[in-house]
Formats: sequence, structure tokens, C-alpha cells
Amino acid sequence: MVQNFVQDYVGSHGKQAITNEQAIDHTQCELGKWYQSKGKKMYGHIKEMIEFEEQHIRLHQIVKEIIALYKYNKTHEAEQKYIELLNVSDRLIFLLNVIETIVTNNT
Repeated sequence: MVQNFVQDYVGSHGKQAITNEQAIDHTQCELGKWYQSKGKKMYGHIKEMIEFEEQHIRLHQIVKEIIALYKYNKTHEAEQKYIELLNVSDRLIFLLNVIETIVTNNT
């Protein structure tokens, strides 16, 4: 499981699919850039956006931890973190759906 995650992160032939900054910094990924530039301004009044930001930050922290654990061959610990990553990812998707519903119903 986590090996596939790391392989997807690294990409084929050792070339990274995304940069380290995008993986570990919530302000550098595309979603984070959108949130910082438009999302927060346009939808910051929606209470679910507060949790969204917290969960998004946590997601990147977990990715950073997984990469470090995998680097030091701590596969079991990395697998546990990967499960946590999946849960946070699911929560983020749920929150985005809730936010989309709120925005759609208010327009």
C-alpha cells in the first residue's frame, strides 16, 4: 500500500510526479494555492472551510511523515500513517462536497 503511494509520489524512472514542496507544504500544492488565492476569500465564511484548512494541513504533515518513515525503512509505521492519510483524504473530499452543496444552494 504505502510502497505504491511512494512510487506514485516518485513517479516513473525516479522522476518525481510532484515536488517535495508540493508534497509536504500545504501552500504549494494546487489545492493549497487555490485555497490561499481564491478559496479562503470566496468561501471563508463557510464554517466547513475552517476544518478543510486544518485537514489539508494535516494531510501534508502525514505525507511528510510517510516519506521520512519510508526513507528509513520503517515500513510498518509508514503503513499506519498511510491509513491515517486515507482517512484525512476522505474527510477532505467530504468537506469539499459539503462546501460545494452550500455554495450551490446559496447561488
